[in-house]
Amino acid sequence: MKRIGIVSTLLLVALLALGVGLARWTDSLSINGYVHTGELSTAIGMIECYDDEPTGKDYSWIEAVPDEEDPNKLWVTVYNGYPSITYTCLFSVINDGTIPLHVDGVWISELPEFMDVEVTGFNENGPTQIHPNGSETGMLTVHFDNDAEENETYTFEVSIDVGQWNLPPENENDESGNDDD
Repeated sequence: MKRIGIVSTLLLVALLALGVGLARWTDSLSINGYVHTGELSTAIGMIECYDDEPTGKDYSWIEAVPDEEDPNKLWVTVYNGYPSITYTCLFSVINDGTIPLHVDGVWISELPEFMDVEVTGFNENGPTQIHPNGSETGMLTVHFDNDAEENETYTFEVSIDVGQWNLPPENENDESGNDDD
């Protein structure tokens, strides 16, 4: 009997040792995260146009109207234009999104050779950065030289190319795309 007790005790100790060797602590760790992305959204506003005709001789005019479907596009129409007249339109690019943006470029549709069009105020010292709820003013200048045609109405398109601020503009060599502004 003593032998059975010793064997039983040894067997019990062996099982306990095996149990301790195989036992491990377990627990689960769950990490929940939420990502809220921003929105890149722009609009064109504050359009004010004028020309250089003398007072009392205002026979020509220009209109600049934002496109209803594309918030980054202006439709510009010149009515009753004639040689040597210059038109100017001031407009703003508004960041009504939640992330900073930059103006990458301004594109103008094809124009007659006698019409000189220039947009200033953007990208003069690198990309123009606009913060949320901010805006930047641009100036559109249209000049007709002496080859302007009679009885014509001219319409053209101005598109403002924007991107999120941390992406480098396509025409920039800076690979970082960072702007500490």
